[in-house]
Amino acid sequence: MLKIELLNVKTKKIDTVTQDFISSRLVRRGLELQVEFKEGKKADLELLDEVIDFVVSVFDNPKVTTDTILDGLDGKYMWSILGNIVSQVVNGGNDTESDSGK
Repeated sequence: MLKIELLNVKTKKIDTVTQDFISSRLVRRGLELQVEFKEGKKADLELLDEVIDFVVSVFDNPKVTTDTILDGLDGKYMWSILGNIVSQVVNGGNDTESDSGK
């Protein structure tokens, strides 16, 4: 099961969203993103947008949008949280790092 915690900027509370089912298509896209990370051929901004779009598609929940990710994740942890989600998708949810938006 995947989990992301996002600060709700209106209520100032943490919204925790989970996702149990991960399709093979998402695993494939996650692998593509990992290759893009390693190759480093894309600008950070372009890669960030792609990763955020991917995470939004993984969680398939109206609480997880581009805006809620950009506004609800602490910038210090953004890359590690998003990268961890990509890794969990690719590895079948076996990554143990926290996905908190603290």
